[in-house]
Amino acid sequence: MRKNNSSKRPIASYFTNNLLLKVAAAVFAIILWSFVTIQTNPERTKTLRDIPVALQGLETLESNGFTLRDKFSENPPVITVKVSAKYSEFMYIDESVVFASIDVSKITTDGAAGVNVGVTFSNVAEATLISVEPRTINVTVDKIATKEVPLELNKLNALPEGLTSLHPQMPENVSISGSSYYVERISKALVDVDLSLLTDGQIINQACRFVDENNNPIKFEGSSVTVDMDVQTLKELPVNTNGSIKNSGKVAEGYEFTGVSVGKVTVCGHADDIANLTELNIRPIDILGKSESFQQQAQLILPAGISLVSEAPQAKITISEKKETVTFECPVSVSNLASGHTAVITSSGKTVNISADGNIDIKASVSVTAPKSVLSSVKATDIIVRLSLLGKEAGIYELTPVVTLNSSFASSVSAQIVSPTQLHVTIS
Repeated sequence: MRKNNSSKRPIASYFTNNLLLKVAAAVFAIILWSFVTIQTNPERTKTLRDIPVALQGLETLESNGFTLRDKFSENPPVITVKVSAKYSEFMYIDESVVFASIDVSKITTDGAAGVNVGVTFSNVAEATLISVEPRTINVTVDKIATKEVPLELNKLNALPEGLTSLHPQMPENVSISGSSYYVERISKALVDVDLSLLTDGQIINQACRFVDENNNPIKFEGSSVTVDMDVQTLKELPVNTNGSIKNSGKVAEGYEFTGVSVGKVTVCGHADDIANLTELNIRPIDILGKSESFQQQAQLILPAGISLVSEAPQAKITISEKKETVTFECPVSVSNLASGHTAVITSSGKTVNISADGNIDIKASVSVTAPKSVLSSVKATDIIVRLSLLGKEAGIYELTPVVTLNSSFASSVSAQIVSPTQLHVTIS
């Protein structure tokens, strides 16, 4: 019997050999599967999450006197939907083709309400909604309430340097309308204005915020208000006193007008109005028959659009008794001659030798000016004419004597040497 030497073919070879045949078979299978799928067009399902829910029917609800307590757009709900569609449409279904909404137009009473979610599809020929989660959205409905509340200005920070706000203009009250839950608790409206951001002439439009009677904030959205903060530019100006005195030559007999002074003032106005303003004038002050100095409030003449910010200035009017002048002949006194020295003093051709301090035989003419009532009490002995040789060594000098008055006389008395204005001094 002959032995059969042929070996059996390994099973793995069926998968590794004839590669081309296998690829062709796979391609055929895919084509066959696609053909069957297209012909049968089976249903498939898809779950779409975080679909936002839109609000509809709010205008109708509000026309019936109701509104939602909370603004729907601030925290819009989302839903999850499961959709079934034919295979031919399935590839086109995603979140963008789903529109979800609730319609509140049919609500006719206040309180909590659950509203069914409606779902529609766009750009999809056939799709079946399998489920919606959640199926209803809870809303709170309130009656619409309307009332007026006082409006207050709340200033923040400080105005930029060089600006002021004199008389802000804004409504006294603001009308609010909305959910009765909020409106009935609102006590007043506040408008916050950051002064540091303002400029000259700026008018702002600002939203209000609302508080209850205890100043607790109420979450409520009301209308904005227009506020004119009357911001103007500050400027310090001098006061022109030329022509500010009436009847300056007709004061009481024996007296005379000697001056008027008014301090600087601070004014404000809009930049265009104040830019070229360099000084202010005052209305004339009548001093007819006056016999003494006085002060009174100056009446400023302010151009249109300019306001006084500082206190009204005081005008100081000085009226003095008329002064007269009398000339006295007074001896010249020499002082501070250094020990061991002698001096020869010459004046107007007259020569005097001295060896010690004291009066010398030279007279000085001194004119004394003072109010008449004071001048009558001035005597020659009240006047001292002194020639000081302090620090002078041997030599020749041209020195000016100095005149002083008795300290009991007021500053309204003045004295001046008429002659000699200089003395020729030789020290040896």
